[in-house]
Amino acid sequence: MKRAALLALLVLSGCASRQEIAMDDDATCQSYGAAPGSPAYMQCRMQRDGIRQQGAEARRTAILAQPMTPMVAPQMR
Repeated sequence: MKRAALLALLVLSGCASRQEIAMDDDATCQSYGAAPGSPAYMQCRMQRDGIRQQGAEARRTAILAQPMTPMVAPQMR
């Protein structure tokens, strides 16, 4: 249950900030001197996206590697 909730949180948090991420990537790549549409700009954006995907995969792997604790039914008296 906890694992599913964490995965759902990761997915939902990624959707909420896509525009902010794109704006940050754009600003960062332009700060390196890459003009939008240039090969250097496209390479920068692809590299940033790849790094972000690697981080997301590492987080998913870490969550899935956690041992599952069995749910215990409440005792009836």
